[in-house]
Amino acid sequence: MFKFETRQNNILHLSWLAFFFSFVAWFNMAPFNTTLIRAVGLSQEQINILMLCNVSLTIPARILIGILVDHFGPRKVFSCLLIFAAGVCFYFASGESFEDFLVARLLMGIVGAGFVVGIKMISEWFPPEKMGLAQGIYAGWGNFGAAAAVFSLPIIASFFPEEIGWRYAVVLNGILCAIWGVIYFIFAQEILGERINFQTLLENNIEVTSKKDIFLQVLFLIPIYGAIATLVWKLSGHPLQLLSSDTFKILITGILILYI
Repeated sequence: MFKFETRQNNILHLSWLAFFFSFVAWFNMAPFNTTLIRAVGLSQEQINILMLCNVSLTIPARILIGILVDHFGPRKVFSCLLIFAAGVCFYFASGESFEDFLVARLLMGIVGAGFVVGIKMISEWFPPEKMGLAQGIYAGWGNFGAAAAVFSLPIIASFFPEEIGWRYAVVLNGILCAIWGVIYFIFAQEILGERINFQTLLENNIEVTSKKDIFLQVLFLIPIYGAIATLVWKLSGHPLQLLSSDTFKILITGILILYI
């Protein structure tokens, strides 16, 4: 339909579906916020913290995932990320305490980095004159996973009692991620001959050669460290105290040292 080659079509559909399933997993808690309050006994403050955890590691994870993609290729990384998402889904669905859910949503924030992987795969397979359309299809259908989670997971959960329905829906989401992770590993291909292999390190990606570069680096790193610092602050007594005052000070000091 878009005059793509057969292999390009295959890669495009494999990749946007991988992105789609990863986004369904990343957003699979939001439809069940009120259910978790009623069935599990979480408070609204706890739900707010879990939602923050869901995105806290996404920004740094996208940088690290990008480095992994450069080293190992998008096929392996996307497959592993989907299988990782499946494991987190199973862990979240089996959670019994706020601490269990907290760990699960922190880990799920890493899954939100899946967007980066497909961008690399699409850029390898499509020429410049088709790149915009291919990226648009990939990003558009992939991001639709967030909406799909909102309207599909509650429907699945509705076939079961409320206290277990959400768990079954999340488990099904995990199973689909695992299946597609295997499918992606088997059927997706990389253009290895055309990919330039070079060592990618974080310090090489953010080189500082002028005062302007220093300012830009400081500016770009604020969201990364700010999100993590906000999470630490929330867990230290605003409104729930899961971290002691000493632990809070140590973590904040460590974050500031890393930032500087």
